[in-house]
Amino acid sequence: MSSTYTSNLAIQLMGTGDQSGAWGATTNSNLQYLEEGITGYLSYAVTASNAVTLQLGQASDPSPSARNMIVNLTNGGASTAVTMTVPGTASKLYFIWNQTGQQVTVQGSTPTSNTVVLPSGAQTVVFCDGANNIYPALGALSLTSLTVSTLTASTSISGGTVSGTTITASTQFFGPGTGLTGTASGLSIGGNAATATTATTATSATTATTATNVSGGTATLTGTSTTNTYNIGYLEVPQNANPTLTTDTYATVASDSGKHIYYSGSSTFSSTSGASTASTVSITSVASSGGGTRTQFNFTTPGFTFATGAVVTLTSMTNTAYNGTYTVFSATSTSVVLTVAYQGSTSVTGTLNYCLITIGGTVTGTLYQYQGLSGTGYSNGTYISARQSGTGGAGTYHIYPLQTVTTTTVLGGPIISVTTGIYNTGTVLTIVNDGSTAAPLSIYSTDTVFGAGTGYVNTSGVHVLSQYGQVTLLKVGSTRWQLSGAGVV
Repeated sequence: MSSTYTSNLAIQLMGTGDQSGAWGATTNSNLQYLEEGITGYLSYAVTASNAVTLQLGQASDPSPSARNMIVNLTNGGASTAVTMTVPGTASKLYFIWNQTGQQVTVQGSTPTSNTVVLPSGAQTVVFCDGANNIYPALGALSLTSLTVSTLTASTSISGGTVSGTTITASTQFFGPGTGLTGTASGLSIGGNAATATTATTATSATTATTATNVSGGTATLTGTSTTNTYNIGYLEVPQNANPTLTTDTYATVASDSGKHIYYSGSSTFSSTSGASTASTVSITSVASSGGGTRTQFNFTTPGFTFATGAVVTLTSMTNTAYNGTYTVFSATSTSVVLTVAYQGSTSVTGTLNYCLITIGGTVTGTLYQYQGLSGTGYSNGTYISARQSGTGGAGTYHIYPLQTVTTTTVLGGPIISVTTGIYNTGTVLTIVNDGSTAAPLSIYSTDTVFGAGTGYVNTSGVHVLSQYGQVTLLKVGSTRWQLSGAGVV
């Protein structure tokens, strides 16, 4: 009678009367295979093929052998996710240690949808059901109570009550967290940490002594927050540091919401000679531009091309619909294009008003578009609307309001640019100018900013905050802010 083999460990079953005088060697091999299946240890270095196939041989022990109970996978060149294939028709347990540095997927020789994925560093037990399905052996582990002095989790812990001296988690602790006490080292609590002594980034922390970075939920605190200080009876609003003025401009970021943007520095620009002259040119005719949504105003002087963005006013227009304050959209030496609807007649005359400041003398720093200016005789709220001949130093610049001022020292401060599109409706930004000089701070946004109680909207989107001024911006629409405060124009 011929020998047969078991399906799980390929143990040779000798037929009656077979292998006379030689059965001892076969029996010894069978016992070695049984020992291998019970306590066998295989250490296998996964190569650049990123795959390992365990084999089961009849009357032989191929390498790497699937008979081994313990499989330690190490890195012998694996660079991406690794596939470990086991004999799919053999019902068997495997204790696996993944030291490849890569994710390992365990599958049967004819893979099904039932596989087990081991993250790098994981140690686990899996089993094959003999039908090519691989399952985690501890996947349905259910304990009424588990007591440990130290519990370490590489992914997540979920379930009923977890208590102990130290709980360490690399990702998140999910669940209500009721009764959680002690110290949660590096713990991100994804649920409600009720009566927690210390809760870091908790969604909801009730009666916590200390809570850090509470967001996305409710914090009812009787102590303090190390990032945002809240105490019974009053609210202390956190304060940003002075803006880092690498280009004299600070662009607000999402984390500025609800904080003071605080400036206490000196001027970022100064000139010992700044004189301005309010001037006019006579409009001789108009023409349609930009499909009728913009109008071209023609003149013969002043003989230079207005800089884009320069703020000008139109007065005494024979068609009064053109009277108003505008920014220059485009220009030539004999015309400007302004964003005002064309009225359908070219025979219109009137006056275009503009103002240039001439910067000279000793100049320190760089002068930018939208930068606020102060100096003896200059109106509160004066700012640079555009550069004409000047490029940051000596030269001419358009200013608004339009005014004539004799030579004096002028100072400029930083520009706070309110970034569009990053804040939710209801966001509040507070800006404080506690500068050590009279240099104003300007606030600029491409969103619409209007004065609370007045509805005033500055044409170029600039508002100027004088020394010791304070202003609050409240977002009331997707691109609309309401502005209120003291010392702001």
